[in-house]
Amino acid sequence: MDNGDGTSVFVIATSTRSQDEDQVTLAGLTITGGDSKGDDLFEATGGGVSYAPTLEDGASAMLTIRDSVIKNNHAADDGDSSSSKEGNGGGLSVNVSSPVNSFVSVQIIRTEIFQNTAEDSGGGVYVQQKSGPNVITTFELTIDQSTIRDNTAFGNDINDGNQGAGGSGGGIYVAMDGNDVNNDGAVFNLKNSTVSGNTATIGQGGGVWVSSKYGGTFNGLNSTVSGNHAPNTNLDLGQGGGLWIGHFESNHPMAANLDHLTITDNDSPIGGGLFTPGDIPNLFTTTLKHTIASGNRVEAASSSAANNVVGTINVAGSKYNLVGPTNGIFPLDETNGNIRDTDNDPGLMPLLFNGGL
Repeated sequence: MDNGDGTSVFVIATSTRSQDEDQVTLAGLTITGGDSKGDDLFEATGGGVSYAPTLEDGASAMLTIRDSVIKNNHAADDGDSSSSKEGNGGGLSVNVSSPVNSFVSVQIIRTEIFQNTAEDSGGGVYVQQKSGPNVITTFELTIDQSTIRDNTAFGNDINDGNQGAGGSGGGIYVAMDGNDVNNDGAVFNLKNSTVSGNTATIGQGGGVWVSSKYGGTFNGLNSTVSGNHAPNTNLDLGQGGGLWIGHFESNHPMAANLDHLTITDNDSPIGGGLFTPGDIPNLFTTTLKHTIASGNRVEAASSSAANNVVGTINVAGSKYNLVGPTNGIFPLDETNGNIRDTDNDPGLMPLLFNGGL
């Protein structure tokens, strides 16, 4: 489906009453040519698909996108420098305000999202879930058996008023408020997927940018994050070429679990592979298991300097990883089956499509 008329291809704005449930499924589609701008209704514009459900207390809403292609869409800003409509989510935007006892699920399955652009954040996928610190709610985002590649977040607004710097999340941007009543109130699952060749031009997280405000969880499983870029030489911005994982309320918990991930051939000035700024014990934890984080670089493909993991890692829980050199102390304990790749060469072949799902 190709509209080419200055709007999203799909605008999905359901309204769900208390105790009711709305389900929307997009299946077997090619969604292309969307070039939306922000307006008075939608803050996160979504060039290809804009999903903005309205829920009453106790309501449920579900969006499933499966067996589809979302390509060559653009989310533009509205041209007003004083506006918050910056142009987020080149391929897909999800903008949710979660009331009490609500449930929202977004499932992206066997879908390819590529060559989309956003004037601000989330070149491929942009997700903003808002709630309050004491609001019991459930939000779940799952990307499974999918490819997010060659998307760009330009970042015309360096500080866009949302979590993080503007222009973050070249491939995927996920900001979850969650809640501190139920620490799993907001969950992002990335599994059996590939995130490659994406760029956050001025912001953080070339491949993936994810955060929680009041409490949440990021699970990365059986996935590859490769060839992504966050090139800004401003060291407060050019962070996490592959992944940037953080949170924005120092007294609320967040957990990141990376299991069987391959993080390689990404670049940024700090944390070419992974940047995790969490430094609060027992509140922010990043755990690596059976993960490769090596072959990442400082700035660009022309640089040979290693720069793989920067930040605080759960040392006791991280096991059986291969980690290349960092620009600081080796972040893991070698006695837990972790291996230092001092040559910054994990011996991997170039990323190729070799069939399968």
